[in-house]
Amino acid sequence: MKALQIHGFSDASMKAYGCCLYARCVDEFGNVSVRLITGKSRVAPTRIQSIPRLELCGAQLLAKLFKKVEEAIKVECSQVFFWVDSEIVLYWISSSSSLHGTFVANRVSDVQSLTSNVCWRHVRSENNPADLVSRGSLVQDLNSSIWFDGPEFLKYPPNQWPENPKVDQLNLDSSILETKKIKTVLVCFQVDTEFLERLGKYSDIRKTVRIIAYILRFRKISKGKNELKGTPLSADELNEATMSLVCKTISIPGCYSRELLRVGGRIRNSDENYDVKFPIILPGDSHFVKQYIRHLHIQNYHAGPQALLGFIRDRFWVTNARPLVRSMIFKCVHCNKYKPKLCDQVMGNLPKDRVTPGRPFEICGVDFCGPMLTSWKIRGKVPYKSYVSVFVCFVTKAVHLELVSDLSSDAFIAALKRLIDKGIQFEFIPPRAPHFGGIWEVAVKSAETLLTRTFGGAILTFEELNTALVEVEAILNSRPITAMSSDPSDFTALTPGHFLIGCPINSFPEPERNINQISFLHR
Repeated sequence: MKALQIHGFSDASMKAYGCCLYARCVDEFGNVSVRLITGKSRVAPTRIQSIPRLELCGAQLLAKLFKKVEEAIKVECSQVFFWVDSEIVLYWISSSSSLHGTFVANRVSDVQSLTSNVCWRHVRSENNPADLVSRGSLVQDLNSSIWFDGPEFLKYPPNQWPENPKVDQLNLDSSILETKKIKTVLVCFQVDTEFLERLGKYSDIRKTVRIIAYILRFRKISKGKNELKGTPLSADELNEATMSLVCKTISIPGCYSRELLRVGGRIRNSDENYDVKFPIILPGDSHFVKQYIRHLHIQNYHAGPQALLGFIRDRFWVTNARPLVRSMIFKCVHCNKYKPKLCDQVMGNLPKDRVTPGRPFEICGVDFCGPMLTSWKIRGKVPYKSYVSVFVCFVTKAVHLELVSDLSSDAFIAALKRLIDKGIQFEFIPPRAPHFGGIWEVAVKSAETLLTRTFGGAILTFEELNTALVEVEAILNSRPITAMSSDPSDFTALTPGHFLIGCPINSFPEPERNINQISFLHR
C-alpha cells in the first residue's frame, strides 16, 4: 500500500442525521480501492431544528466517530478529508466559534478541536453516501448504491475531485448564519502616567511610604550622597516620604511641611506639637487619607470611631472626617467579626462616687479578665494561664492594667501594690451582680476587644503579653471622654491621659527644630 486516506461524509434531514467513513488505498501501481469502514446515525431531536443546524450536528457526529476510529485502527493516514453538502456548515467550521450563537458556537468549537488536521470539502448531495443514512434506504437498494464503495470521484486523482468553493466568496443569507449580535461599548478613560498616583494600587500605606522613601534615597545617592547606601530607612526618611505623599494629595509639588495649608487656632503659644496646634488640611476623598485612616485603625488595635478620630487629628485635619471614619470601621471585616448585637437597657442613676470630684485613682473599681494562655518559651512545655487585673478610676475613667499569674489573693495584692501603696478601704458589690460594676465591666470589655481583635488565638510570652497590656492601657487612656468638635478653633478633646500626664499617652514628642538654620529654599 502506497498511501492511505480517510474520507468522511455527513448529511442530515428533518428525520435524522448521520455520517460514514471510507478508506481510500492506493497501491504501488496506482490502483485505487475505496471501502466502507463504519457509519453512524441519530434520530433528529423532538424539538424542531433548522436543516443547517442538523447538518452541523452531523458534522459533529462525524468528528467524534473519526476520533474513535483513529484510536482503534492505529494506522498512519497520509490525509483526512471530510465532505459535507452544506455550504453554511463549511462557513461555520472555518470561522471562529465566538462569532455565533450558543448552539452553533458549542458544536463548532467541538468540531474544530477534534478535526484540527482535517481538510473540509464540499460535495453535491447525489455524491454524498451519508444521504442514505439521513433519509433511510431499503436493503435491496444498498447493493446498487454508493454506500459500500463510496462516490465514484474517489477513484480518480485529487485534481478530478469536485471543486471546493472559497468560503469567503460564498453568498449566504446572514439570517441563516446565526451570527451573534455584538454590542459595541465606547469607554473613555484618561491614562494617568504619574508614578505617585500609580502607587494607589497598594492598600497598605506603610508599603507605599517605604517605596517613596527608597525612591527619594535613590535620588540622593545619584547626587553623590553614598553614605545612605545599604542602611535601613530612618525615621526622617519615612517622614519625608509621608510629606511627599501629603504634598501630592493636595497637588503642591516640592512643598515644605510648614508651607502646607493648615488649620488655625488660638493655641499658638501652647507647648503642644506643631502638627497638633496646626493640623494639615487634607481632602477626605483622597486615596492617601483612606490608607492613613485604615493604618491608624489597625495600628491602634482596631480602635472605635471616637478614638480613631482623635488619633487622626493629632497630625491632620481631614475634611468630612467623621463619616469617613465611620465608613472605614464599618467596612473593616476584622471588626465586623467581633461586633456583638447590643441590647438597649434602661440606665439608672450614677452612684455618688462616680460624680464626686477627686484625684485620679483615689476611688477606683477593679475586676479581672482572662484567662489568657501564656507561653513558657520552652518547646514542649504546656502554656499556662495568666490574668489581667483591670483598675478603673471612677472620676477620670482612666484605666490601669496589671498582668497577674493567677487568681490568688497574693497575686492581687501584689498587683494592687504596684498601683498604689496607701491605706485602702474595700467596698464589695453584691454577689453575682456584675451590673453594679458597669464602669469596670466596660473597661474589661474594651481591653479584651483590643487584645482579641489584634492577637486572636496567638499564645504570647509573659513579657510580650505585659508589653501588649501597656500599649492597650495607653490606647484606652488616650480616648476622648468628651464630644469631639468640628470647629478647628476649639481645644483638643479631653482624655484620661490629660489627668495623668497632661496629654494623651500615645502622643509623640515634637523634635527640636531651629527655624533660623532652615535655608530659604526649604523655608
